[in-house]
Amino acid sequence: MLNRRPAKPKILRVALLFTMAAAAPFLAAQDTATPLKAGDYTVSGMGSFGYRFVELNGNQGKYDQLLNLQQGFRLFDLELNAQPTELNHGWFDYFSLTAQGLGGDPFQVVNLDIRKTGLYQVRVNYRAAQYVYELPQTEYTPNRGWNDRRRFADVDFRYTPTRSLRFQFFYNRTERVGTDLATSPFFYLPLAPDVWEAFGRATPVTWVVPLRQKANLFGAGIDYRLGKTNFHAEQSYRTYNNPANLQGFANQPVALIGPSSPAQSVVLQNWNTFSSFNIPATSLRVDNKVNERLLLRASYVYTHASGPTSLDGSVLIPGIFPGLPGVVNPSTTLSYLGSGTTQLTTQTADAGFTLRLFGPLDLVSDYRYRRYAERDTETLQAASSDFPGPVSLSHDNTRWDFGIHTLDTLLVFTPIGGLSIRAGARFLKEDIDATTNGETDIGTGRTKSYSPIVNMAWTPGKKFSVRGGFESRVIVDPYVRISPEQTVGSTIRTRFSPSDKWGIDNTWSFHNMKTQDIGFIAHSRANSSSLWYQPLDRLGVQGGFTYGNMSSQNSIAFLQGVPPLTGLLSTDRTIDRIFSLGINTHPVGSLTFSFTGQFIRSTGLGTLTGENSTYGPLTWPAWTAEIGYTAKHIGRVVLAWQRSYYYEDLFRATDYSANAFTLRFERALWGK
Repeated sequence: MLNRRPAKPKILRVALLFTMAAAAPFLAAQDTATPLKAGDYTVSGMGSFGYRFVELNGNQGKYDQLLNLQQGFRLFDLELNAQPTELNHGWFDYFSLTAQGLGGDPFQVVNLDIRKTGLYQVRVNYRAAQYVYELPQTEYTPNRGWNDRRRFADVDFRYTPTRSLRFQFFYNRTERVGTDLATSPFFYLPLAPDVWEAFGRATPVTWVVPLRQKANLFGAGIDYRLGKTNFHAEQSYRTYNNPANLQGFANQPVALIGPSSPAQSVVLQNWNTFSSFNIPATSLRVDNKVNERLLLRASYVYTHASGPTSLDGSVLIPGIFPGLPGVVNPSTTLSYLGSGTTQLTTQTADAGFTLRLFGPLDLVSDYRYRRYAERDTETLQAASSDFPGPVSLSHDNTRWDFGIHTLDTLLVFTPIGGLSIRAGARFLKEDIDATTNGETDIGTGRTKSYSPIVNMAWTPGKKFSVRGGFESRVIVDPYVRISPEQTVGSTIRTRFSPSDKWGIDNTWSFHNMKTQDIGFIAHSRANSSSLWYQPLDRLGVQGGFTYGNMSSQNSIAFLQGVPPLTGLLSTDRTIDRIFSLGINTHPVGSLTFSFTGQFIRSTGLGTLTGENSTYGPLTWPAWTAEIGYTAKHIGRVVLAWQRSYYYEDLFRATDYSANAFTLRFERALWGK
């Protein structure tokens, strides 16, 4: 989605910024912030606000995906605190209100925390996040991406009448509102029993899927301690609604064409879906310290989700369409009507212990059993003026039972201070039983895996530390075919800081994955190094380099019916290089300067047989430079310049270049 904004004269914006900075003494209070007393409380706080100018040339969607810093007034930070003048007096002994990014930034946060130690605590949180994803635009898949806003609100109240008893009441509200844009490579249209579904590429007309997901969670819990035993119980109830309406961009129909589509293309005129669930959940947990050598623990979680699903769709059929009874006249509309119910029950039970065998050696073992039981009823009918009545396409009763056994057993050995070695194994067994109308589905069976676990941490002193782990996992007959049958990997992190003036940190990792049946092979290598150096109290420097290499290939096979496409091979190869630099200095007096920047270069291609790559090499440099000055009676004034640009070698429609100038004022309000 190419969207270019006309560039405005930079000199006017820079001049306006310096004019505002010169006027800062008149915009801020003239007296030093002093503590504010309100009754029996002392109030303190600080604030940071300002204005951001943005100049953008190029693709708005890609800029929003990577930075999404828009023009306008912002409340960057706000902090208000209140404490009683005398301990244990008043309604509370701690009050904190904080806010960040208010006014239009992509991640906005407001937190309220009120508590009286040993009696109660109230926490109210609000978070708003905007996610933008501008995918590479290709011949088959133009106009792909999404733009949605997510809002989270939490209220948590905890009351502790005694040291051994605590009650908790909580509420959570989650919303996701926005639009998904897609020209999906594949679309499946139900035709009739035992007939391959319509399969093909979509036209360049963009699919628009409005998002209106909403969920509410209510709950209460209790914690109780009796001697050396801790009990926890929690009951919650969640509601969830997810309506969706598939349509074309600007309400245009979506046509399915291409070499793999039916002889006569079909046009989706309407495709509305809806799902709603009510989900009660119960959680129990207990742990007991039997003696100084033995700790026991157990827990149980039960959830049950149930609710209706529905489909209301219409498709334009331009001719005889095989697989359906009767003859469909040209330009006849075929209507789909579907309904169903879903019931999903999950049960999770855990039991474990920690046993001190002798001084430096502990035995840790945990067993978990998780069971999923899903029951679905789905009915789908088709109707047309050419039919004597509605035609039943499907009436399925499906069952899916999934049992997972997991056993973790570790020996933790600490022979000397600063050295810890954890070694053991994880065993996992999955029993899957899926049926449709009483008949066992393909793929049902049993999956087993075992994984040796080795972790080590050594910190001989404050100057040096090393941590590492080794992973090896083998899955016998994976239920999900894309899951690798064999995985081997390791991660090692080393930190060396000979003095408080400088230090170096390095992390190295590799992973190899393989599934022979489908020709899946994947290799990844990564190394990240960072160095920090502070030669003077007024000067600090930090730099880093990250290298990543990933390659994979796999074949695509259809296990049921006559394959619509054969001989498909998918390959990916990506090499990432990231350079970073940071400088922070206080050259004189109250003057500060800082610079942080990165340079990312990624090279790679991803191909599918017969098609061009859906991504390619890209370059993304970005940096921020700030100069600040702290003046008496005014506070701190900061002028920031953020510069970034982005381009892809193969898909130039996503290129952009941006400059953002911010004038920010930071000031103590009271008592700072």
